[in-house]
Amino acid sequence: MALAANAVVFALCETGQSSRDAVWRAVGWGALATGWLALAPLLLYTPLAYPDLLRVFITALVLVGGAMRGLEWHPRSGPSAPALALTMFFAAAAIAVVWFGGSPALAANPLRAITTAAALELCGAAAHGLEGRG
Repeated sequence: MALAANAVVFALCETGQSSRDAVWRAVGWGALATGWLALAPLLLYTPLAYPDLLRVFITALVLVGGAMRGLEWHPRSGPSAPALALTMFFAAAAIAVVWFGGSPALAANPLRAITTAAALELCGAAAHGLEGRG
């Protein structure tokens, strides 16, 4: 829910911008928020029925979130923004945890791996705010 709220805030911020790409970025943030909101009931009601589908879904959400953050930073700070590297690190760690576990406890329990990946993505979203919006 926090990740969806984060995406909604950024979508609303994009609607106030006058750049030509603001509409598409707002749509992207809105789609990301919808995806996180769709993941929540899936994790609650069907976690063990479709573990591979949930892995693909959260991987897609992490990739889209990283891409949206990168697209926001690129015009402002360029591709070498320090917090962007931290954000991408958390995204890569989240994807690695989903697919490879990282520990025997995570490898044995896909739901735990998926929720750990969501927590890492939340860390990446927090790292996104380190440089602020410009």
